[in-house]
Amino acid sequence: WSPDGRFIAYSSDRGGKSDIFVQQISGGDPVQVTKGPGQNWQPDWSPDGKNIVYRSEEGDGGLFVVPALGGEGLQRKIATFGYYPRWSPDSSQILFQTLFAPVEEANKFYVVRIDGTPPREILADFIAQQHLFAYTAAWHPDGKRVTLWALDVGIIPRFWTVPLTEGPALRTEIDPAIEKQLKEAGTRDEAGGYLAGLLFSWSPSGDTLYFNYGYGQAINIWKMTIDSQSLKATGINRITTGSGPDIGAALSADGKRLAFTAKSVLMQNRLFPFNAFTDRKSTRLN
Repeated sequence: WSPDGRFIAYSSDRGGKSDIFVQQISGGDPVQVTKGPGQNWQPDWSPDGKNIVYRSEEGDGGLFVVPALGGEGLQRKIATFGYYPRWSPDSSQILFQTLFAPVEEANKFYVVRIDGTPPREILADFIAQQHLFAYTAAWHPDGKRVTLWALDVGIIPRFWTVPLTEGPALRTEIDPAIEKQLKEAGTRDEAGGYLAGLLFSWSPSGDTLYFNYGYGQAINIWKMTIDSQSLKATGINRITTGSGPDIGAALSADGKRLAFTAKSVLMQNRLFPFNAFTDRKSTRLN
């Protein structure tokens, strides 16, 4: 979302390869922000409205910043590696992770400024001390802490919110009734399972987490209400109900609207009357 809530930045392959576009919510044609030979995706709009950071596969890949409405040759490379860049609430630095989808290896997390200083790793000591398999992370709305989504042997989301300087880390305790609801919904099946697209976002007020989670054969967006002081979970609701996958939940700056990506698949069958000694004909079944 743009900070004024009027635009959405997203990636699309409508031009033959993936690029960043900006679309006005009220309609009209999208504006293409990135060009060039590389695949460009995973955009995030700075809270001050000035820039968009994104992942590019051009050359050896990395993270780039470009003015929000684009500009040929104005993109700047800020890191030679990383995925899912996210601006801090004050637009001063960018949080990112080392892996696109960790399976056998846990993610590491870095922050980088746009002034040319090298990225610095964060939370490594905490992750090691707690023996966590860290999957992904997001800024807490206060800008002083980062929330980790860690995996364990169960299917319940485990969130830790950790200060970047001093102070205690808080684990989001989940009530048994909420755990029961998630266990009944969660799945690890081959159709995608609850692991598909583990991304999440805080509401600007810091009292709600939005994340992707499996429900049977579907991946939907869920809303977990949080006590903003203790960070304990107080309730849970599934807010999209389609077959999905619904992923990439993003909150507008006022916390009133949510944008996400949904995927639909059309499957068709064909009937082939077949004689191995003569010919083969096909009939399409709609």
